[in-house]
Amino acid sequence: MAEDYRAKQIKLLDKAKKIISDSKNPDQAIKSLSPELKKAIKQEYGYAFALIMSSPDLTRLFTKAISQGMTPDAFQKDLQQTDWYSSRTASQRTYDTLLKDKGAKADLAQRRQDIMDAVKREAVAANGTQLDDADVAGVVDDLIRNHWDNWQEVLPRVVGDTFVGDNVLTFGGTAAASVTQIKQYAKSMGVFIDDTTLGRYVDNIASQKNTLENVFAEIGNLAASYYPQYAENIKSGATVDSIAQQYTYAAAQMLEKDPADFNFFGNDPSKTDPLMAKAMFGGKDGKGMSMYDFRKLIKQDNRWKQTRGAREEYASITNNILKTFGAV
Repeated sequence: MAEDYRAKQIKLLDKAKKIISDSKNPDQAIKSLSPELKKAIKQEYGYAFALIMSSPDLTRLFTKAISQGMTPDAFQKDLQQTDWYSSRTASQRTYDTLLKDKGAKADLAQRRQDIMDAVKREAVAANGTQLDDADVAGVVDDLIRNHWDNWQEVLPRVVGDTFVGDNVLTFGGTAAASVTQIKQYAKSMGVFIDDTTLGRYVDNIASQKNTLENVFAEIGNLAASYYPQYAENIKSGATVDSIAQQYTYAAAQMLEKDPADFNFFGNDPSKTDPLMAKAMFGGKDGKGMSMYDFRKLIKQDNRWKQTRGAREEYASITNNILKTFGAV
């Protein structure tokens, strides 16, 4: 009985492949297959079929592989040229692929919970900050998608950059404390404060002519003028660092550097990384670039050529997809 079912499955699969191969428009042919033939392909390729159909790039490559009888080497080469592949890191390709796997749903949920619990523990250990699920949701999303294999390694830095730095910016304190707080806040707002201005701020606070809260408000106004596209976000309480965080993390991961290497300052161009300037203002209407466009931009940067990621001939996800496609 099992052999008869398999023989029928192979017959249906061969029929589907022939329809795709004979079609002048293979991409459309795969979408127009009868429910029975589509089912045969789904059963043969498992969850990868959902991934294939979710991306025009992968759909075209898959139908090309079937219609032209591509070799594994040719398939690998073409896969790495797709926008789907090049716009994602190996970690993101792994995560996005598993999202299409119904069997991985429970494992993904457990990993998300493990990371969420770890982020909360790290924040408490760092400076006693108590966080709830909503507070850490964005960080968890970043860790699970962008740091699939090394989230535990980067966890302390990510939590420190995201939560601890904000928590220590409390009002009041000695002049020395004010200097530290003003510098930290200005840095988080993408504003460069020279020593003369800093000294004036601290002297006025010490003589009670001004308050730290007012200084922060002034720095916030400067940030809104430096980054007018994000003025509303800033006035609503966002820091420039928080707005740029998705770009700094992406650049740091892909170029294998510390996120702190990608800071930028409104009135000090010498400290502005070209990638960050383009990321923040190179998108539609002068606002931020899409992550898809930004990742392509990173790969055009000379620093990318020196990374381990650029030297990797094949990513693990490539092999997984190839195996699913039956190419290896």
